[in-house]
Amino acid sequence: MTLTIGRFGLDLAAGTVASTDTDGGTLKITGRTAYSDMEQARALEQQILGYVDHADESFVPVTWDETPQIDGFYRVSGASVGGVAGLAPAGVLNFSVTLVRVQGFAAPLIEDVVLGTARPSALGVLAQSWVGFPASARSFIEYRDGDPGLGGAAQTRKGEDGRDVVVQSGIADSCVVQYYVAPDRYYDAASTLQVASRTVAGRQVPNNPTEWLLSNGILQVRLKEGSSFTLEYRAWKTDGWSTWHTLRIGSSALKFPPFYELFEPHTITVLRNSPEMVVIRLVTTARENNIGSRRPVTVDIALRRGARIAAVHFQGLASVYLTLRLGDFNGADAKTGGYTKTLGPGNAGEVLVFASPTPVIFEDETHPAAGEIPVDLGPDANVKPAAGGVHVRTDGWSFGFGMSNHADEFNSDTLTYDRAIREYFWAGTDKQTVVAQ
Repeated sequence: MTLTIGRFGLDLAAGTVASTDTDGGTLKITGRTAYSDMEQARALEQQILGYVDHADESFVPVTWDETPQIDGFYRVSGASVGGVAGLAPAGVLNFSVTLVRVQGFAAPLIEDVVLGTARPSALGVLAQSWVGFPASARSFIEYRDGDPGLGGAAQTRKGEDGRDVVVQSGIADSCVVQYYVAPDRYYDAASTLQVASRTVAGRQVPNNPTEWLLSNGILQVRLKEGSSFTLEYRAWKTDGWSTWHTLRIGSSALKFPPFYELFEPHTITVLRNSPEMVVIRLVTTARENNIGSRRPVTVDIALRRGARIAAVHFQGLASVYLTLRLGDFNGADAKTGGYTKTLGPGNAGEVLVFASPTPVIFEDETHPAAGEIPVDLGPDANVKPAAGGVHVRTDGWSFGFGMSNHADEFNSDTLTYDRAIREYFWAGTDKQTVVAQ
């Protein structure tokens, strides 16, 4: 027996439901967890309570295989979790959730308000507007100024466990899209945050800044275990996840070659947590020399549903010399606004992608780590491979990194993996709600 309330229940057994009470459009579910340890039970507690007054998800899908007639979309109006005397240490908790049906709760339209614009840049990149939604959705339509829009090419991208996503390109910078999706497929290819291997609902998370993972079913990003600040990323292929690839973030002394990896992050904050987009903020410290000069910095990482590139914004509270080193980029292909590297045997079909809207002055760094090639965002407004590192003395800088699947792109439409860079250059966001048909 499995009960799901939003993300709660998707990766955790819900336990035993004691009762369901219906009063008009209100549904109250009470039960007791059936876990073997407190850690699992506390993860359930975070998921349930995370939906109360959750600004990012005003409604959630609810399914219960024992009573499928309650399946539909609801708003969470209240929730409580409490320990059971003598059993709490064993992971046994009582829970209660109060849900209010939305209009047409079993089959409402999902309405997604989309806003976006090209990232400011002098690089001449033609930004590609787009929005992602579950491939299982039906009756997709875009409205521009109240009238149906034409849109552009639609591309299906293969996701983990068959949870594919459709990326609709060519939408207006400001528009509304609508579609229908069944409650049990609502989270297909959704942007998801895990902390300490548990799916997170809401923005209140335990402070485990080294134990997080961002995923949208086609791209995953995490902090490399045992590193100070090396990000790892991989892409879903048709038969499983690719190997992990690295991006090291560090700082350097003024005009000197030493590479100082950022210190291990000490704080994680969730800025947004919805199926459309997850944004986390890691707070850490940069070192600019070997005598103890340290500067506080934040690294924001955003991942949209359907995106092949994670967007990063680096912000220093004081000017910091930032250095990036990307693994496996040897012999990369220069592109306008970024560059790509098609991998060979053993990783056939994988294409690494890097992009940034801001050219910066390159300063030589003569000793990159073995197997890595840093990149040069040069003063000529191009992004290209180079023998040195990316250096930027600034209070803020943005870039994107990720992977494109060569075979998937060509099989889906005539566009190539260059599209990933163009999609990154369109800074888009969207917000979902439900409307009665």
